[in-house]
Amino acid sequence: QWDFPLVKSLYGEHYFDGFIPELIVVGVTWGGVNPNPDSLRARDYTPTNEARLPQSGGADKFLSFMKNELFPFIETNYKADNKNRTLMGCSLGGLFTLYSLFTQPELFSGYAAASPAVGWDKEVLYKYEREFSSKKLASPVRVYMTIGDVERSRPAYEKFVTRILNNNFPPISIKSKILE
Repeated sequence: QWDFPLVKSLYGEHYFDGFIPELIVVGVTWGGVNPNPDSLRARDYTPTNEARLPQSGGADKFLSFMKNELFPFIETNYKADNKNRTLMGCSLGGLFTLYSLFTQPELFSGYAAASPAVGWDKEVLYKYEREFSSKKLASPVRVYMTIGDVERSRPAYEKFVTRILNNNFPPISIKSKILE
């Protein structure tokens, strides 16, 4: 919603200077008259309904939209590689990114979660991580997580990262960085 122009510009600079390969950058936003991105983020990026945000809990519907409508559209109209997709999200989008990894790991080969809301709904993400730990993945997956060093949620983030790094999920490459 807010960062797409920045991502598009950064990609353009790095691509045209030869630092990164050609990519298709897709940003999903909301239409309609006066959409409320905060409310719609809570609706689409959260896996469970939390009483404070009655519209929350629509992550499965959003994943279904991506799988059944967005991906086919992109792959029909553009030269896209369905074996090389990366999902990026920040805050609730980071929660959605990790939830996607744990529940439908075949949809993406890479995941980037910035400041993920790992404390959402009494740390429900741990439940999905436990269920994921018994899955056998057909293809390798890359995961990158990051948070700022002065963010209030840093202790919860570090606890979560320690847990998943200790689980040593094969064939997953996990990297985490605390940003100054």
